[in-house]
Amino acid sequence: MSDTSVQSPSCARTDWFRDFFLIFLVAAALRLALFAAALPYPERFQEPDTATYYLPAINLLHHFSFSKSPEAPFLPEEFRTPGYPAFAALVFAVLPERHASVVFVQCLLSAFACCLLYGVARSWWGRKMGLLVGLAQALSMSGVVNSLYFLSDGLYSILVILQIVLWARYLQTHALRWVCLASACLGLMTLTRPIGMMWIIPQIFLLLTEPGQPWKRRLIATVVGLLIFQACIIPWKLHNAHVGIGYTLCTAAGSTLYLNNVVASEAARTNTSGDILRAQWGQELEQIFARERQRFATPQARCDYQVQRSLEIMKAHPLAYAKAHLKPWALLPNVNGVFQLLGIAGGQRGTLDILTRQGVVAAANHYLDGRWWLLLLMLPWIALQGAAYALATCGCVLLFKRRLWWEIMAFLAFSYYYIFMVGPVTLARYQEPAMPAIFLLAAWALLQLRQSYRNRS
Repeated sequence: MSDTSVQSPSCARTDWFRDFFLIFLVAAALRLALFAAALPYPERFQEPDTATYYLPAINLLHHFSFSKSPEAPFLPEEFRTPGYPAFAALVFAVLPERHASVVFVQCLLSAFACCLLYGVARSWWGRKMGLLVGLAQALSMSGVVNSLYFLSDGLYSILVILQIVLWARYLQTHALRWVCLASACLGLMTLTRPIGMMWIIPQIFLLLTEPGQPWKRRLIATVVGLLIFQACIIPWKLHNAHVGIGYTLCTAAGSTLYLNNVVASEAARTNTSGDILRAQWGQELEQIFARERQRFATPQARCDYQVQRSLEIMKAHPLAYAKAHLKPWALLPNVNGVFQLLGIAGGQRGTLDILTRQGVVAAANHYLDGRWWLLLLMLPWIALQGAAYALATCGCVLLFKRRLWWEIMAFLAFSYYYIFMVGPVTLARYQEPAMPAIFLLAAWALLQLRQSYRNRS
């Protein structure tokens, strides 16, 4: 999928610096403009989950304790992994202990990540495609919005781009050090959001099946990558086992699977409100845990019970659970995030429940209070994302026609994995980790279409 065009070294160095500056300027300007608009209203940087990151960060900084307890004794935090709170604590060590401080740093890192993605595209297909991909990521609505919330999603999306960069270097050089760095990056991603844990499976598959490489080299890369990834996450599992949580990264898997994913599936199957069902199931869990205190004495035991209940429901209604994952609206632009940051509309109004049960039009009408004209303001960004999806779809067709099976699996690993793994509940911000790969495939497809047109001419 690479281009053979060559440019002189002196011109390339000048262009690299100029393009980096342009992309960073565009990306930073857009992010910081929204940051400035929301700065007088700190609550706009926050979501319901924000406190579960903020308090552990403060406690890490002042008490070297990973806990969301507001005061001593600091009970070990079981629900979150330490990556994002540790990042926030580092920021708080230098800047004021406010949500805006972390968001500001995220904006700059996100802008720099756009430059890194430019570098990947340019190294493969030349300067024009590099600029196209870099500017697309800089203007991506989801990328902009994700960097403006005090949530792990923003940092995770940045790490995804770093992972793509490291994989690109490996594919260009086949040096083992890039597998080591990519695996360490995957470890950091997993410690930031546990959703990254299962990505080790696509990594193993891609390394073992990479075409054109001897079996011995592929096997060594696979084993070394797996060992480094495990070396990154095992210490935290041991820490949790030591403090009584259990040998696990966190206990979020249980409640996320049971009270989010399965609730969404059952709400769609029975046409009931997901919010009501979630509250009902939550109360039932509290009663069960209170009634059998000895059995559910540890966080891991409570997590395991929720996973078990989830699997029972999923086995009873497998088609309903699978159908709940077929959600094309998961790829809609993050328009609501922009409106919330600007104060035009607010969240937590049950829009997600309406979206799940009644569809996009009903949800948009509810969220906008009938003010459809607001979408006209977002048309350029909606058009950008729509064009990216159309070109990426064309790219998939071309890959299938040319039987580039490994490239197809690589694209799915870097894109659809992130959309599928979050389950039936999909907020607009969840799509962002998939967008860099989508932009890259869109650029490749555009390059192929342009070359085909020139050949015909």
